[in-house]
Amino acid sequence: MSTLRIGLILLMQETDTFNPVPTTLSDFTSFGLLEGDDVLRHVDATGPIAGYLDAVAASEENVETVPIIRANAQSGGRLTRSTLDDLCARITTRLSDAGPLDGLMVMLHGAACAEGIDDLEGHVLREIRSVVGATPVALMLDHHANVTQEMMELSDLVMGFRTQPHDPFETGRDLTRIALSHWRGRCTPTKAWRKIPLITHQEQFLTSSGPMKTWFDAAREAAEGADRLNLSNATLARRRTRRMDRDGVHRRRSTLGRAIGGRTRPDGMESPPRIHEVGECATGRCGALS
Repeated sequence: MSTLRIGLILLMQETDTFNPVPTTLSDFTSFGLLEGDDVLRHVDATGPIAGYLDAVAASEENVETVPIIRANAQSGGRLTRSTLDDLCARITTRLSDAGPLDGLMVMLHGAACAEGIDDLEGHVLREIRSVVGATPVALMLDHHANVTQEMMELSDLVMGFRTQPHDPFETGRDLTRIALSHWRGRCTPTKAWRKIPLITHQEQFLTSSGPMKTWFDAAREAAEGADRLNLSNATLARRRTRRMDRDGVHRRRSTLGRAIGGRTRPDGMESPPRIHEVGECATGRCGALS
């Protein structure tokens, strides 16, 4: 069996646009900004990279992991533009030096912003695509992601965290299992996504009880169909968007990568959810719904 060469990228920061203190490169270095082989020398046993490595080992596939970068700054204000440009330059340079890849595992937050850029993840994915072209990209997101059209168009597989507190190890592992099948050509997934008008309460985000448990349990049930590989919810309660209400006031809004059930229209009536067709794989129909 031929060896799969898989690039590994982790770049995560959660932006609060109400925070006036910018996030700089020093914030990333304080958490351990790693490149190349150092990424695999210093692996958090509970993090998504450990989950990726666990799935690769369990698969018994011949995989050569090509570590590119691990950059994590946790939550804060917008990244300075120079910080984003620096990180993107590190990524594109190492991707250029890596040679041909069979796939990419890209781990982003989904709710990061930089100076002048609201969709940081879409920007990073564009930079990645500028080097790797059509190489298949598996994208992991936090479930507090603000999923955008660009994120969806520039990735081939998408999976978000399923619990709060989060499950980064399990998400990295499960996404890798699907991605390995895709990279080997055994599965050709199709993504579908949808946003709904929804406001969520930050104090009710735990998925062990309350409305979030009901919602996330429904997502897991809906993902059990034979034609589905994954279904991820994505909610956002922290980032201010540019959209204004009718009175012209900015509001915090929540977004959803994939909704369960019907959509409430402005008139209060329920409209049925849209049906999304899925792709074909060697063992039948399968899709990655995000």
